[in-house]
Amino acid sequence: MLTELQQQLVRQCAMGKAPDDAIKTMSKFVDKKFKNAKAQAGRLVMTEEAFISSAAQKDAFNALDVEEFEIVATLDSKTSEICREQDGQHYPMSQYEIGSTAPPFHVWCRSTTCPYFNDEWSGGERAARGADGKTYYVPSNITYPEWFEKYVKEG
Repeated sequence: MLTELQQQLVRQCAMGKAPDDAIKTMSKFVDKKFKNAKAQAGRLVMTEEAFISSAAQKDAFNALDVEEFEIVATLDSKTSEICREQDGQHYPMSQYEIGSTAPPFHVWCRSTTCPYFNDEWSGGERAARGADGKTYYVPSNITYPEWFEKYVKEG
């Protein structure tokens, strides 16, 4: 199973394909041992893909001499408590540790990282998803708790 998972992930990354094929293939392996094989395979594939993506991001940041990185969580109601708390936190690259200071922090983790620059620039926007599932945009310098307070609680 591990060999097949590795092959599926390498193929997916190299070809830039959606995870659907990998999930379908992996669900065959877990079908006999677990209920909801497709969901279990999806969880495995998506979490491993997030790990690979985070490791690649670390390599890219190091190649670009990025000094600090910032956690960026998804702004919607499905975001986990740990990702809500981590959103907007920044760390020196020497502390980039997947699962601790960098995503994935848990299975199905959708958080990511970006370079952090200590400056006053506040331009740009960040996507958020409303209860209706529609995407809208908020200022890029807002954190999850601030977004929740302003756009969810206050409407």
